[in-house]
Amino acid sequence: MAVALSYLDKWPLAAALARMREKLFQFTAHNHLVDLYHETLTTFWMRLLDHVAQNHYQEVPLWRRINLIVARWGTAAPVQAHYSRELIKSKVARAKWIPPDRLPLPF
Repeated sequence: MAVALSYLDKWPLAAALARMREKLFQFTAHNHLVDLYHETLTTFWMRLLDHVAQNHYQEVPLWRRINLIVARWGTAAPVQAHYSRELIKSKVARAKWIPPDRLPLPF
């Protein structure tokens, strides 16, 4: 989350998401991790974090904003509120962005 928020502080959402995706692929390749990357989760978290960072804690330094956001949002609850377990575990959701099947994103 800290890396994502750092990217979002530096670039617009699309560029930050592209950078996150690139770095996650590099990390998994370097560590020989197969089938670890998840496009839906990556996109979901980047969109959620962008929304939160744009609408909350703007008055504090980045390091403090990161700590506040992680303390409030750093659980599985946001994913569970928006996605069924079946969808989030699917190969399709891992390979490409799938919108939530439970609660639509308001942003």
